[in-house]
Amino acid sequence: MKNRIRKLLSCLIAAVLLCGAFVPCLAMAAGESVPIVYVPGFMSTDLYLDTTDPDKGLAWPPATEDILNVVKGAVPALARYAVDRNADKLCDAVIPLVNAMFDAVELDANGNPKGNTGVIFSYPPEGMVKKGGVYIFHYDWRIDPLEIAAQLNDFVEYIRQSAGSDKVSIECHSLGGVITLTYLTKYGLDKVKNVVFNSTAIFGESFNGGLLSGEMKLSGDAIVKYMRYAFNSVDAKALLNGIFEILGKAGLLDLISDRGNKLLEDLSPRAVPECVAPLFAGWLTIWSMIPDEFIDGAMKYIFEDVWPDGSHDGLKAKIEAFNAEIRPHKTEKLLALNDAANVFVIARYGWSSIPVTPYYKNQSDGTIDLKYASFGATAADYGETLSDEALANAEEAYISPDKSIDASTCLFPEQTWFVRNLPHSEHNGGIDALVDTLVRAEGQETVASLSGYSRFMVSEGGALNADPGPAAKQTLLDRIRAFFQKIIDFFKNLFKR
Repeated sequence: MKNRIRKLLSCLIAAVLLCGAFVPCLAMAAGESVPIVYVPGFMSTDLYLDTTDPDKGLAWPPATEDILNVVKGAVPALARYAVDRNADKLCDAVIPLVNAMFDAVELDANGNPKGNTGVIFSYPPEGMVKKGGVYIFHYDWRIDPLEIAAQLNDFVEYIRQSAGSDKVSIECHSLGGVITLTYLTKYGLDKVKNVVFNSTAIFGESFNGGLLSGEMKLSGDAIVKYMRYAFNSVDAKALLNGIFEILGKAGLLDLISDRGNKLLEDLSPRAVPECVAPLFAGWLTIWSMIPDEFIDGAMKYIFEDVWPDGSHDGLKAKIEAFNAEIRPHKTEKLLALNDAANVFVIARYGWSSIPVTPYYKNQSDGTIDLKYASFGATAADYGETLSDEALANAEEAYISPDKSIDASTCLFPEQTWFVRNLPHSEHNGGIDALVDTLVRAEGQETVASLSGYSRFMVSEGGALNADPGPAAKQTLLDRIRAFFQKIIDFFKNLFKR
């Protein structure tokens, strides 16, 4: 601090004596602090029906009234289907309702927004942009990542120049990682100081790969596993998870899943090309989050099986441009970035993946598979541990306390932090403090050098603590007893009053 004060006083004196030296002195006084750009994830920004007239309302998220209209129309249609098993009648009733709700957010056959739908985003006033400040980049999360990257480049240049800074630091989350890496690939690495990849989808999500490859499938086991994630923030999660485990062991969830799979099979010939594909396969960012091993199968399924008539060749061309310009160079670009800047990776885990594809057993943060978010960690299936052979051959420092992760295979094993039991989109004081520490770091911190944060941590009560390993497993009966004990304690306290 004393050295910085001396530098500041020296610059002020020099400014009085030599007016021409004023700007360089200010640069010295500023130290190493740079502005911070935050690139958020998928569906992070409201989309307007008309960007020229905000009063027309939002295209996304859907209005409650629109959702209720779909439910009101779908329930009687499903009841009729349960009797007559006529999939066409069900599609006739439900598809128009769903399409009406999502029409405004679908892209056209060339991958462009319909009408004037999109994001309303104003840059911060130039005089308000400071070194050390945090500035959110809002973008249309449906469109071509290459187009978004160009917008991010403009925003970075504005922030950098407004703050009088040679560089910026970037924190990105989820899809924001894809956008950030696309920006770095297209516009260079020389203007970033730190980059924090916080649970990003750069290497994809198995859910997207399975969905756009036509591999939708339900199972009772998948539902039981995912409910643990869905009920994570619910006070009665012990009881609710217990109920689902009972239903699973009784075979009722498998029965429901079998019915669901039959429904998917009956509806797919019409629902996929008329409803599912125009929405999800039409969003270009979804394609950027398909893992490499799925991309060929997904391209074949959508553009040969679902849309074989060439009607979406404009959309396909944009996907192929990303596949050529960005997809093959991800690892190469990340390694180059690591030479040019300080790189930090945060991966979250402790949950199964989304339960509508065969890949639900993948260890994840409820959305992104751990192996992708960590840039290559070796992970056991959800609820399992690494094999005895893998553990015997591994270096202990890289093995998670629950024996489910080997961090040594990450692209940057010494610059990757793992957080157990923190859902994908959850923000709390603990993770925010870690991200802020990393994005403001003066040099390349590692798991060995960063005080207060170990390689493997667990999210508990809004804080990040060193991971002690899994607690002793409670039996189903234990959890049910604990829930009813809470009820008893509540009424005891009530009558005491």
